[in-house]
Amino acid sequence: NYHDSKTVTFSIAARPLSKVKIDTTNYVKSFEYDGIQKFQDLPLYVEANNQRIYLKENEDYVVDYINNNKVGTAKIVYSGIGHYSGTKNKTFKITKLDITGCADITTNMLPQYEYKKGGVLKDLKSDIKVYYKGRELYYKQDYTLSYSRYNPGKSENGISVGQLTIRGKGDFKGKHVVPFYISQKDLKDVTITAPDRIYKDVAGEYRSRPTLVDTNGKKLTSRRDYDIDYEYYVDGKLLAKDAVVPA
Repeated sequence: NYHDSKTVTFSIAARPLSKVKIDTTNYVKSFEYDGIQKFQDLPLYVEANNQRIYLKENEDYVVDYINNNKVGTAKIVYSGIGHYSGTKNKTFKITKLDITGCADITTNMLPQYEYKKGGVLKDLKSDIKVYYKGRELYYKQDYTLSYSRYNPGKSENGISVGQLTIRGKGDFKGKHVVPFYISQKDLKDVTITAPDRIYKDVAGEYRSRPTLVDTNGKKLTSRRDYDIDYEYYVDGKLLAKDAVVPA
């Protein structure tokens, strides 16, 4: 009942990646931050006749990573090429690195410092560097610093102990403690000035009140940082403390 022929065209559309599955055999749900980009081995496949047929990366799809080197949620983005179209995503977590007792946290601190009025490390705060696996971290972005209090007057053999506490921030958490020693300062390194006195016929009036200034410009406090003992000699003879010293 029919004769002749007729041609009809049709197209074969690329298969959307939404119909493709991810092999999660090697999936890692969470990594601890270490500053290094994280990648996963998660190939794509389709099922046919109860078998898995794996797609070929860079032939059927390409893979991109987003935020895979910082704390938070990282994303794997599969984009179809060739016979496949669309995108497919998979996420994983990167958690903060706990620096508590972490051997990879180091500093440029010295094991011992000489005492300074007002605190040893306050003057050095801007010079202290903190490193993770040799990579310098950023103050107030990756960590903060605090110092323990110490009392040089109660030290043994002129040595007292303090500690620097590094607290993680941003990609880091926890705290890392670095002990250090503080040695007493020799007064020969301190600037001492004593004003001249005007003669008065009064016993003990010869005593001048000296000013002691540490190397960081801070004044020392009498009876707390030092004691004064006056000695005055005339013609090689030590005068009594309540003597009247001639002009």
